[in-house]
Amino acid sequence: MRKYPLLARASLTALAVVIGFAVLPSPSADAGGKGFVSAQNLHRVAGSSEPGAQGGYRTWLRVRGDGTIVQSFSVWIRGLFDADGSTLWMASPGELDVEEVADFAYSDNGAGRYLVKTDSRRSVNPELPLGVERVLDLLRSPIEVRIPGFDAEDEAILRGSLVEFRYRGVGGGGRRSRLRQPPDPLDPVDPGATGFLRVWKRGRDSFGDPRQGVIVLAAGLTPDDFYEVWMEDAAGDMQEVGEMTTTVDGTGFFNLDSRDGDTLPPEIDVEDVRELFGRRVELRRSGFDEYSLVGLFPRLRR
Repeated sequence: MRKYPLLARASLTALAVVIGFAVLPSPSADAGGKGFVSAQNLHRVAGSSEPGAQGGYRTWLRVRGDGTIVQSFSVWIRGLFDADGSTLWMASPGELDVEEVADFAYSDNGAGRYLVKTDSRRSVNPELPLGVERVLDLLRSPIEVRIPGFDAEDEAILRGSLVEFRYRGVGGGGRRSRLRQPPDPLDPVDPGATGFLRVWKRGRDSFGDPRQGVIVLAAGLTPDDFYEVWMEDAAGDMQEVGEMTTTVDGTGFFNLDSRDGDTLPPEIDVEDVRELFGRRVELRRSGFDEYSLVGLFPRLRR
């Protein structure tokens, strides 16, 4: 059995249940949405061409009461001059040589996101990084973020590794909502599309303006294509507020972040993300009148 010496002593009993993929109910692992979580910022590579680059990862595993398992692995980057072409590189635990894992879905403000989520209740799931069955197996795995270099080799701008897993709460609360495909009898534009919508707000900056943002992340879209982001204004009309370009695996990312100088779209006439609650969001493939995904802005916790 693989050992995880960096785990907190109090979580070892619950970890045994996770490692064995128990089929019996595990109330302690399911209560309150708790699971094994690892999260940390990545370090900027000294002398890189992206001096403002920031990034981090968050991964977790949770066992439900019925014994089914849900896992997530995500890496975020921001503050780049241009996130186009940024890639995620990792190495298997115990190895030093990293290999390319995936492209980042990127936004025009220099931010990018990679996310994969699996659920043992589903018959088909995306593959976790490096083909592992459990994110716990990625403990101590090196991580790099690279961008296209001036020569033939990509340039590493951020580095780190997966640190200890701790047993604590999993989930983003009421700040996040699902994006859904059109209901029957409409034919979906992208039959495999999934996604989520997230809003956040954290205090104020030195000028007294709120730190806030909006994230739209979708997968299963048409690869290497253009999508429009539409949001509902106060009158109930849909307004086009931005666009995204999908990666080779059909992932798209749209990001508004006040820390990068972004403001909420003037077309919808709001200054605070709390005012977006209940408004509609649509993701439309360029050239199509019908949306691929639709959702409503969630209520932001106070």
